[in-house]
Amino acid sequence: MKHSETADLYRQLGLLLRSNLPLPDSLRQLAAGLNSQEFRDALLKVAEKTESGAPLSEAMRLSRHGFKPMHVRMIERGETSGTLPETLFEVARLAHADGQVVSMLRTVAAYPVFVVLFSAALFFFIYSLVIPEFGVMIADWEMGQSVPIVSRATYAVSRFLRANFPVFLAALLGAVFGAAWLFASRSGRATQLLLGMIKTVPFAAPVFRNLALSRVSSLWATLARHRTPVPEAFEIMADMAEDRAMSNALREVAARAAKGAPIAESLQQQSVLSPLLALTFRHTPEEDIPREMNALADIYRDRAALAIRKSVALWEAILIVGMSVWAGLSVIGIFAPLVALINAMTGY
Repeated sequence: MKHSETADLYRQLGLLLRSNLPLPDSLRQLAAGLNSQEFRDALLKVAEKTESGAPLSEAMRLSRHGFKPMHVRMIERGETSGTLPETLFEVARLAHADGQVVSMLRTVAAYPVFVVLFSAALFFFIYSLVIPEFGVMIADWEMGQSVPIVSRATYAVSRFLRANFPVFLAALLGAVFGAAWLFASRSGRATQLLLGMIKTVPFAAPVFRNLALSRVSSLWATLARHRTPVPEAFEIMADMAEDRAMSNALREVAARAAKGAPIAESLQQQSVLSPLLALTFRHTPEEDIPREMNALADIYRDRAALAIRKSVALWEAILIVGMSVWAGLSVIGIFAPLVALINAMTGY
């Protein structure tokens, strides 16, 4: 399901539970309005398990559909604290925010990816179908001098591509259809694969760091609203954090807090965590922590969006320079022998 549909599901479930409608009936009512047959069946099975006495979090965890672990943990915390409807609203807000970021990543990454694929297709056909003809013409002429190294490399690449034309054509088509699936599909598998690939791209680290900090801030706001003790809250945040380094840092803060160490100082000692977390906690009254942490989550989300735009701008510049250099070398490689031949014939 799309992030927006997931957010709507949790929000509607929270509203139904707040209206004191039984949980199994609420799940069945929501399942009836879903378009995805797979997710509808999964939600009906969750309803059956809850009707048998299983908690919602346990039923979701056992589902083959694969509810997001962080959402399940938050729901489990809401069940424990007796604030399930409110927690579902928080999960819905978090899912909606994640959906906005993923949608932005898809949008801004699609343009450079398909530009690269189009350029690769253009160069592939030029190198495999056009340049070899120039190579034949050059080979038929006796120039009496060596061919420039750029030309030798250009014609060698073109001969290699032409000799393996079916293999490279299949690879190119596979890349095009694979990219189309990644960007068009809204399945969880496609989304996770796309995000995993983007994480490996240079300049992408600030994007995911700010997203992780945004989630931590949102979780902190939720736990503070439920008046969860600070050491326990940081343990929960550590369990829910998807970034391993950030999870370790939060666990270290939890351990220090359990021993009585000041939270702000413990946060400052963790380089993985942003100084803004410590600064906000130090200067915010306890009753205002939920509101300020939600505001901080919005700030980190805006920073992630800015980092996305910067990363894309850098990659677009790199691609433009790279394709310009490639095109220039190709032109030189094709026409350098012709220029040399003309010079030889005219005596220059």
